[in-house]
Amino acid sequence: MTKSTRVRAIAAAAVVTLLMSACGSSPTAGEVEPGDGGKGTDQTSTYEGYAKLTGEARQAELVKAAEGEGELSIYTSWNYMDALVDVFSDKYDVNVSVYRANSETVLQRALQEFKAGFPGSDVFETNQMEMAAASHEGLFGPYASEYRDNVREIGRFDDWTAIRYNAFMPQWNTDKVKPGEEPTSFEDMADPKWRGRLSMEIGDSAWLQALYYYFHDKGMSDEDFRTMFTAVAANSQVVKGHTVWSELVSAGQHDVAVSQYLQVIHKSQEAGAHVAWKPASGAPVQPIVMQANGMGVMKYAEHPAAATLFLDFALSDEGQQIIESEQLLAAREPANDPLAGLELLPLDNDKLLSENNVWSERYRKLIAHEADWW
Repeated sequence: MTKSTRVRAIAAAAVVTLLMSACGSSPTAGEVEPGDGGKGTDQTSTYEGYAKLTGEARQAELVKAAEGEGELSIYTSWNYMDALVDVFSDKYDVNVSVYRANSETVLQRALQEFKAGFPGSDVFETNQMEMAAASHEGLFGPYASEYRDNVREIGRFDDWTAIRYNAFMPQWNTDKVKPGEEPTSFEDMADPKWRGRLSMEIGDSAWLQALYYYFHDKGMSDEDFRTMFTAVAANSQVVKGHTVWSELVSAGQHDVAVSQYLQVIHKSQEAGAHVAWKPASGAPVQPIVMQANGMGVMKYAEHPAAATLFLDFALSDEGQQIIESEQLLAAREPANDPLAGLELLPLDNDKLLSENNVWSERYRKLIAHEADWW
């Protein structure tokens, strides 16, 4: 199998435009129809049959059927997919092909093939925004298994399942931010004492959207929310890319990253960087926004048994351990859960799709320090 080179995922902010170009109109239910000239077969009943099986009987049936199919096609934007595929290929006599591109590109390809009635992929894996869009357009078949039951509840969606998460939280350089000085809340980061010491990432509009609805539900007025994050942005520099961002914080060029990914922080710590996300005493800044990055089996898959077997594998203890070995936050709740007892805030799929353009523009204006960002 030829492994694709790494492609940096571009921001998901253009997903609505993407859907419009792929589908010919805005992303409302039922607008993308499988073409009648293709060879796709609706595999819903096949998936429902597998869902009734459990334990060794399910495994034996899936392995037999998957090896009979002999092929599996995966579309993904994930750089670490090969870590799963390599072990899966060693375990089962299934030839796996992987198409990897950024999240928007894999979605566009899947939508175009769906519309043409061409079963190009069996498994689809990418970021929450694009997973939600694919689900909205009916690309996925049903999936149920005992492995899915081990996934955090916030990662179990109607027809797709999280295999890993991005958890957003502040990261700081422990040489620049001494014990007892760590940020304690978003209100705290609005304080002028942080002027020039914070930094914000250029594409984290979904994070801001989730926090808006959280604080709104807690009774905060729109004006108070606007004032708070105007002040946070005024205290911040702007960077592009979470990995680069962590390197800048590790080097001491920024004291605090406002919305860093937990797995990126862990990788920096493993490399010996003097960074942290937990205060020396007390709790980290909450709520912690959670982005689910997931996987689904395609409704018109050519190899439904192999697709189901692969998703089972990704959600199994073995698959989740492979994900964790890459210092990523797996979908299951591990025995030593770093987020245990903390307030987790999942992204809302419907709001991601329906309000994406609004929040992308608000965030762009906010980090550009435009007074009329709200």
